[in-house]
Amino acid sequence: EEERLAQLRQAWSTAVHDPESADHEHARAEGLTQEEEDDGMLLSTLGFGDLSFDMVAEALAAVDALGLLPRRGGEVSGGTMVDFTARGGQFALAAALLHPFDYVLGVEGGEDKCAEARGRLDSLQSLLSHVVGDDDRLTHEVSFEHSADSTNKEVEENGLLAADFVAINCAGLNEFQINDLGEALLGLRRNAVIICFGRRAPCPGALILDTRTLSSCQWDDFPCYIMQRIGDAQNEHLPPVELPECRNFPASRSRALLSLSCKMGSLLPC
Repeated sequence: EEERLAQLRQAWSTAVHDPESADHEHARAEGLTQEEEDDGMLLSTLGFGDLSFDMVAEALAAVDALGLLPRRGGEVSGGTMVDFTARGGQFALAAALLHPFDYVLGVEGGEDKCAEARGRLDSLQSLLSHVVGDDDRLTHEVSFEHSADSTNKEVEENGLLAADFVAINCAGLNEFQINDLGEALLGLRRNAVIICFGRRAPCPGALILDTRTLSSCQWDDFPCYIMQRIGDAQNEHLPPVELPECRNFPASRSRALLSLSCKMGSLLPC
């Protein structure tokens, strides 16, 4: 599993930057190894607030430690993840590799960023054939939608109704944007899980289950908040998400819990 995880991390790293860029030519001229070159290119590609593969892995491991990643037949599998701040697709693509969600949707307001995320999905799909064989599952399980393709409200409402998990990266957002996202989260079904990066979205109808800082090699440690939507007048008419109501919080961060999650089929690193 550790070897396969390393292969998936490498595929993700390659997909999120352009292997034909001028930076690569410079790295080859400097005589860097392939690993050193890829690490350097990834750092130059990630912008302020962008998440690395390992940061996503740590966040999902925390969700799993809470017992909130769905399981089928004893193995971690299933669920719908919606990333409402998809940017260039870094989180959504890493999440799809780390956990076999039924569906991962990235919603992005910037047309150029959405196109970039779709290109990275195509690149990752091609790379995966060399890592895990002839497997086209990501073509069916991951998509990116430009929120201006229809009204923002329509895209958000459809995503919220389908979501078991919602990811929001608040880095770089202004107060108006964050407050709008917080209000939108009130439409989540009961027991849905919210993962906030950078800061906590102000959602009165959500309980904080876990707070932590994610290690980053590019900027200061990055706050991460894991919350669960509770039932109230806003969503009482909706069927609940098929996830347990978490009562064991704050989450235990013991190595034993994370090791157990790996043994039960997760690709999340211990």
